[in-house]
Amino acid sequence: MRLAGLPRLRMAALPTPLQHAPRLSKELGVDVLIKRAVPGGAAAEPMAAMIEHCRAAVGELGSWVARRRREADRAEQALLEVHA
Repeated sequence: MRLAGLPRLRMAALPTPLQHAPRLSKELGVDVLIKRAVPGGAAAEPMAAMIEHCRAAVGELGSWVARRRREADRAEQALLEVHA
């Protein structure tokens, strides 16, 4: 599947970044970085990326439909004015 060229709506920080744990670092006296797991494990990351692309595509489709509906409404109004 070629997803790279498609629009994407970010739903998660993938791959999961390292995050500083300030309170634990203070408690232990060393800098502690943690890596949060993605729910579902590593196998969930490609699925999350696909869902992000799908959500973005649905958003674009909704915008396209709304534009076409406005155009149809204007055309209908123009016809009504001509026949009035």
